[in-house]
Amino acid sequence: MASSTKSILVITNRCPYPPVKGDKIHQWNLLKFLKKAGYQIHLATFIDEPDDLQYREVLEKEFASCFAPEINPRWRKIFALHGLLTGAPLSTAFYHHPALQRWIDETMDRGVDAIIAGSSAVARFIMGKRNYPTRIIGFVDIDSDKWTQYSKNSSFPLSCIYAREGKLLFDWERKISAACDIGYFVTKAETADFRTRAPEVADRVATISNGVDSDYFDPAIELDSPYPKDLLPLCFTGAMDYKPNIDAVVEFVKNIFPLILQKHPRAAFWIVGSKPSPEVQRLAVDNQIFVTGRVPDVRPYLKYAKVVVSPIRIARGLQNKVLEGMAMEKTVVGTPECLHGIHATPEKQLLLGASPKEFADQCSRVVEGLDLGKAARQCVLEGYSWYASLSPLQLWIEAGIDRSNLP
Repeated sequence: MASSTKSILVITNRCPYPPVKGDKIHQWNLLKFLKKAGYQIHLATFIDEPDDLQYREVLEKEFASCFAPEINPRWRKIFALHGLLTGAPLSTAFYHHPALQRWIDETMDRGVDAIIAGSSAVARFIMGKRNYPTRIIGFVDIDSDKWTQYSKNSSFPLSCIYAREGKLLFDWERKISAACDIGYFVTKAETADFRTRAPEVADRVATISNGVDSDYFDPAIELDSPYPKDLLPLCFTGAMDYKPNIDAVVEFVKNIFPLILQKHPRAAFWIVGSKPSPEVQRLAVDNQIFVTGRVPDVRPYLKYAKVVVSPIRIARGLQNKVLEGMAMEKTVVGTPECLHGIHATPEKQLLLGASPKEFADQCSRVVEGLDLGKAARQCVLEGYSWYASLSPLQLWIEAGIDRSNLP
């Protein structure tokens, strides 16, 4: 256990509670781990959607101190465009916030033993000219590469803006890696990729994998089915304002789902996740394709789905949605990109489809009775414990960073 006198400043780009999407899941479990280890936590974060205002009090009660200003993402995107004039990445310009900077500086003046910034975008708050304690950057994945991938799948002028963002954000990631004590990614492949692309900071990055709360995502828990009994439900879960998720469900509906319907006319597709974009909302078809928006609990949708699908084409980091489906003893059908960072064996613990036809055929196999669910959950239980994944953080804080033996 950590000394009760040690305090940690944690900075996240959005309210980490409730843990209902990828970055929130990682950040909330990180905070839980640090608190259980005995640290005093000071949290700086943003509330970027009205529904999360109700949770500000939860954060204030949970941690030693908390500052969580509300921001409007639409106006922030407009404000971030000034980065086009200053040469800064739009991602960092988006989070310019003098009041939060003052609170962070005052918290550091009172004394903290370590700082953990939960993304490259909010690292801006700990890059000033002062003496810093141990600084840890939770990159999670290579954000810059996602923008580069967006540029290749977008038309002008967005393709140019995304390409610019990818280049400038990668320069920023290299800069903060050099300035801070350690940065981490959630997969070994991601870490190796960054080390290859930025060799001058190869000894300043490591791997801290995501995990799954297998007690929460437990198929034995009694839950009511959200599905009509006369349909065969296929389910996708994720934040539906996130570009890779939007791309995935659009691809599924246009090119994969019609092939499934040819064999299984009773199949229906549920898109489960908060803030569905207009493009996602337009996919809804009565009694065939359902767009739920935010739901209080994603587990019933996973538990009673005939197939959990993850047709992701733009992927970095580790796909929490895949691990959660596996933890619920479901046979997950995904693209090869979904396997990035997940140590699971195709055909034994999940199924992969590289083309629309292969993907549809794999879904049909599950509808027709193939069940890899028990092996999938066992894979999660053995390899994706949050405690085991996050334990290097405590070692770095308590004993320092051994650069000769980084995970």
